[in-house]
Amino acid sequence: MDAAIMLTVMAGPDAEDPRTRGLPRLPNLVRAATPVVSSKGKVRLRRPTRIGVPPGFTDGIARRSALLDTLADLPGVTLVEIRYPTDWSTLTGSAFNAARLSERTEPFRRWLREDLTKFGVSVLSWLQGLMLSGDEWITAQRAKHHLLRAVLDGPFDHCDVLLQTSPVPFDILGLPEIGFPIGFTAGMPTGAILGGAPYEEDRLLEVVAAYQAVTDWHRRRPADPVLEPVKRVVRPLLNAVEAAAASA
Repeated sequence: MDAAIMLTVMAGPDAEDPRTRGLPRLPNLVRAATPVVSSKGKVRLRRPTRIGVPPGFTDGIARRSALLDTLADLPGVTLVEIRYPTDWSTLTGSAFNAARLSERTEPFRRWLREDLTKFGVSVLSWLQGLMLSGDEWITAQRAKHHLLRAVLDGPFDHCDVLLQTSPVPFDILGLPEIGFPIGFTAGMPTGAILGGAPYEEDRLLEVVAAYQAVTDWHRRRPADPVLEPVKRVVRPLLNAVEAAAASA
């Protein structure tokens, strides 16, 4: 619900931002984030939704298998196995990821010129975005367009939302995604990421709201770490002669 409230404030057309002109009307995100419960107390999705499961999604993480079982039990959910295009690893790899750095850097050019220390240890990647040539930028835009078509015409031909193991490629393409907790692994929180088609934030919220209505992982916190008692080391006091000798 917090995500829905914040997104309602931030998203949609803004009269002060010409880049938002022509955006579709923002749906009722708070309603989307409100679980639907039948008169018999059964949680269901607001609309039938096909959830894509990519190859290797459950590999090595038991909580992801439990997530799929819980989702499959929700009325309105259909799990669909998804296959990625053959050039998927190339399009989402580090080489392409570096080529898009100019998009991330552009809004911050002013602050990069004023004070590099504000960007911490990642300053080199921010500067790299300023140093790409025009040819590299055009190549990156072509690859980005190809990747967008691969996503929309590939996985989204068979599903409405897609489970992911990382934010890529939805963060690259500016497509909506949402992260949510699904349990603990070795005492540490484990989460999942759900990606959607353009302007489908409400559908993502509907799925996560239904999942959180039948689980309580979002209300739990990991155990506090056990701190070892600090052992006080008592050092013998040195006289002036001994201190001078020790520092020589």
